[in-house]
Amino acid sequence: MARAPAAQRLANYLLNLRARQENGVIELPVNQRQLAATLGIRAETLNRLLSGWLQRGYIRGKRRCWELVELQVPGRIAQAQN
Repeated sequence: MARAPAAQRLANYLLNLRARQENGVIELPVNQRQLAATLGIRAETLNRLLSGWLQRGYIRGKRRCWELVELQVPGRIAQAQN
């Protein structure tokens, strides 16, 4: 996954977390700066991705609580090949 684009890494991470949680709300176990480090991306890149997805209506939430509104989009991003 280290060679995957940042959007793909984030999508995989969110989809994996969502699969383990029952109510559909994703509660990040770490803050966004730590998540960026875990994904191997800059915090600014993570913030830009989340903001973009939020504006497009793919996700909703803030800080550590997120909900995937458009499940197909992150799924397609997660499966994308480069």
